[in-house]
Order: sequence, then structure tokens, then C-alpha cells
Amino acid sequence: MNIIIKLLILIVRLFIRHQVKNQPGPDTSVDPALFVRQAKSGAEYSKIAADAMIEDGKNYNEVKALLLSKGLHEDYLDLYAKKAQQQYDKWQAENGDKPRLTAAELYEKMHKQALEVDPAIKLTKAPEEDHAYHFSALIGKERYHNSDGRHILYLMTAAALNSAPVKENNDAAVKQLSFQKFGGNAGNPYLRVITIKGQREAVFPYLQTDTEISFQTKNIIEWDIDDPVEAEIEGIGDGQFSLGFFSTDYAVNKHIYKLKQDIKVRLSAFILAISVSETYKGHNDANGNSNGYWPDARWGKYSYFKFEALVLNVTPAHVDKRSIGGILTLKLIDNKRGNDLVIDAYIHVGNITSQKIRTDMKVNGALWFQAELAD
Repeated sequence: MNIIIKLLILIVRLFIRHQVKNQPGPDTSVDPALFVRQAKSGAEYSKIAADAMIEDGKNYNEVKALLLSKGLHEDYLDLYAKKAQQQYDKWQAENGDKPRLTAAELYEKMHKQALEVDPAIKLTKAPEEDHAYHFSALIGKERYHNSDGRHILYLMTAAALNSAPVKENNDAAVKQLSFQKFGGNAGNPYLRVITIKGQREAVFPYLQTDTEISFQTKNIIEWDIDDPVEAEIEGIGDGQFSLGFFSTDYAVNKHIYKLKQDIKVRLSAFILAISVSETYKGHNDANGNSNGYWPDARWGKYSYFKFEALVLNVTPAHVDKRSIGGILTLKLIDNKRGNDLVIDAYIHVGNITSQKIRTDMKVNGALWFQAELAD
């Protein structure tokens, strides 16, 4: 009898174990759009549409095109355009016979706008981007495009949001964390999070550096949203070479970037692809000057560059056990003038397209420049 009971217990245990084993596990996937800017709320779309009609004089179809460019799904375009039309009609009935601005008010508005940007600096807009290339440079393309890679970024973002700001200005704040809690480095690389009034607005990888250069701003390209928190900056580095970079502190320092043309920045990079090369080909920039990097339109317009360099140093720097990488100290070669630019750049091993990278090797590839104001 005891044997029969024991057999029955064993059968029940095996049955339960089989059922548990075949149950679906918890859903650890992360929304593919997680690190693309969050969609605007209905109230924000309503304001965009109404302002476009009342302030900018756009018609019904122009408002629909604007909303579509701002990310509103086409199924809702007519709904918000009709609401804007109703608001416009009401405004017109109440204010149609009144001038929108007096001459004095118009002058004051134009004068205020002029004071917001140095006349020597051109302020332009460009469609907002996500940071897919940059996260691929951080943890590898394959891992970024599956749930495991996005999950660690999601957890890091949540943790960073609960940390103290490293920079702040009014409602804008910059927060950042290293990947140490996931088995990565205690320092570089970092995940940087931009918040406005405590709400996440942007997330991107960040490489801290001591490399400092003088910079003269020529063009600020704001990523086109209502109140831009991200921008790319174009100008002249160290008084001699054309350069563009993504500003990692624009949300808190945009007033300085706009009003002060001559600044000092700390410049670093994330490598998108790299391989060993035998010789340096050399390249001239748009001004005819020779330098070790030049624009790479395959990736983007302003802060992406091809490069050729000498590896001065290699320091291991991992995100976690699955994302292995290092910080390369690169001397971007200028054969003609001898004014080589030395930078720190992060490389994930999956983005190395040839043999292992070592000190004193000649390399070439593509990178993404980023920088922040030097304190």
C-alpha cells in the first residue's frame, strides 16, 4: 500500500512540474518605441493645431499636415483639425476686428527674439530623431533590437529617473547612471536621461571625458518639438576644423549655446563601426583643411563622421556581461598640418568589423560626436 501511495504522489508531482514548465513566462518585452520620444497628449495636439490656425494662419489641410509631421495618427487628423477650426472661428468672432499686436508689441516681440540668439549664430530646425544608432553603438545592434537589450535600458532609465540631477536649470534636469548595478563599469559609459518637470523627455548613451576644445558656434539645429531639449551644433573647433556634435546638455544650457558663440566643450564619441587599416588616405573638410574625419551622410547630417585614427590606448569598459566594449583613445590623423585631435570614443565589440583592436593600430570607421559645455 505504501508503495502505491508513493507512486501516486510521484505521478502528481511530475504532472504539476510539467504544467508549470509549459506555462508562458512573464512578458519581459519592452515597447519598441520606448526610446523614441513619447507621443504627445491629446491636449498638446489640440494646442498645436489651434496655435497653427490662430497664430500662424494655417488652413485646415495645412494643420492636418502639421499634426501628421508631429506624430499624430492619420485616423485622428480630422478630429483635431475640426477642433482647431472651431477654436479659430470662436477666436475670430471675438477678436476679428482687433489687431493681433500693436506696433509697440510687435517691436518688443521681434526685439526679444533677436536677443535670444547671437546674430552670428544661425538657429534652424530639423525633424526629431531617436537614438537607435547610439544605443546600437552602446550594446550592439542585435541586442538593442530584441527585448533583452531594451529591458536593461528600460531598467536603467527607471533607476536614473529616481536619481539626483547632475545638472539642472529651472524645470529641466539631466540625470545619469553608470551600468555598475548590472555588472558594468562604475564609470563610463553612462545612460543620460533628460527630464522636464520630472517627466522623461530623452534618453541616450553618454561618454564622460576630460578632452576639452575651444569651439565657435555657427549653426544650432534644434530637434523640432514645441520646446526643444535636444540639438546638434555645428561650428569650428580649435579655430581650424569644421565640426558638428550632439549636445548632451542642451536642455539645461540652451541659453548659453544661443547667446555665446565662443565656448569650450568636452568632446567624445560613440563608434558605429571600426576596422583596422594599413594607410591613411587623408581628407579635406568643406573649407579645404586637412583633418582625420569628415561628414558621413549614411548615418545622419550633422554629428556623424567617417574617421581615420591611431589608437593610443584601449581601456575595457563594459555595460554588463553580455555587452562588452572599451574606451579607445584615438588620435584623429591630420597628415598635412600635424594638429591631431585626440578624443575618447566608446566601442562595442560587435561593431568591430576586423581583427581585435590594439594600441598603436591604424583604424578607420564611423562615429557619432557628442559634447557638453566645459564647466
